[in-house]
Amino acid sequence: MNWRISFCFIAGFVAFLLLPHGTADGQEETDVRLQKILADWKKRRSYPPVQYEVQGKSVSLKENVVEYNTSKKRAPPFEPKDTNLEWNVRLLLDVKTQRHKFEEERDIFNVSKGKATREITVTAFDGAMMTSKARKNVDGKETKLYQDSPDVAITTGNLAGFLFSGQLAPLFASHGAVAFPPQEFLIPGKLDSDPDTSLMTVHGKDVFEGHVCIVIRSYPGGDKNFQEFWIDASRESALLRWISYGGGFPGLEFQARYQKQGPFWLVNSWTYEIRSSSVYRFNVVKTTVLTEVAESEFRLPIEPGMLVTRGHNPPDKNPLKKDGAGKREHYRVDASGQEAPVYFEKGVEYPRSNLAFWLVGGALVAALSLIAFAGRRWRKGRASAKLNRALSK
Repeated sequence: MNWRISFCFIAGFVAFLLLPHGTADGQEETDVRLQKILADWKKRRSYPPVQYEVQGKSVSLKENVVEYNTSKKRAPPFEPKDTNLEWNVRLLLDVKTQRHKFEEERDIFNVSKGKATREITVTAFDGAMMTSKARKNVDGKETKLYQDSPDVAITTGNLAGFLFSGQLAPLFASHGAVAFPPQEFLIPGKLDSDPDTSLMTVHGKDVFEGHVCIVIRSYPGGDKNFQEFWIDASRESALLRWISYGGGFPGLEFQARYQKQGPFWLVNSWTYEIRSSSVYRFNVVKTTVLTEVAESEFRLPIEPGMLVTRGHNPPDKNPLKKDGAGKREHYRVDASGQEAPVYFEKGVEYPRSNLAFWLVGGALVAALSLIAFAGRRWRKGRASAKLNRALSK
């Protein structure tokens, strides 16, 4: 055999032996860097409850208002200008027990009317049941969104309708809850889960604001869509930067900064950018690490006089899609704390018949009627027997 061929053969065989191979069951071994990241994120999910108070700001740009109205082939019915918006959040988060209480006041800008409305949302999840309410702030006073808006809404089952806004993702990443493709959103009750490492790839290292980061990517989907995660392994795999690409170009991005609170690395500020649209800037003004939290903190109170709705979403259906949400029923809480069923027609509230009441009542009437009928038959038979005895004498 030619010595050159022999050398190539031996070198190739040695290189083959040095290459990483699959495990005995045919699965490829997970990169040790990914193993550490997942272990760190799992550790973060075991953090004690933390309460955050956050102040957020953004600007609705004049250019976006003009562009939107131009796309509708109309001139805006107001003088377009840049508008400052606020988005303030108070979050009590306990990922370990899958519980939270979330309160936000957010300015929503209407690009058709040129006005901002401050909306208030409160949700509380105790690990099984979601209680929530929505309001708008008009001249400093809370008012209902609609006539039949409940004082408290109670929801069980699929809670996809309560997904957390992507702009607030760094708060949850601080606790190891990260939406990694194919998971798109952060949903209450589903925060304590590991991403699928088979869908991750280590893209190398880079530096963000002086911190060396491991850069991992999701596998590309259609039209070159993928996501990039910049992770600081030296600070319990803190997620410092996230970028979402579409068509190979960045479309969404957040950049987060962390501060140590006791032994925990927690987020203390971040920016979230929707390219060519808007930039949100958030600052955590207060962080409180808690040891114990009363169970009542994770449920909104229900008091006499309140309008309550109850609904259950089938677990196997998406409540955000048509026919995916379960039926909702209205109740008015009376002075004793009992819930009386009601319904609305053209904005007017009416008492709703209680099916159970009528079923029980109907059964009772039927039973009494049967007893009365049997009694009459018995008395009639007895009288007939007496008459027969009298005639036979």
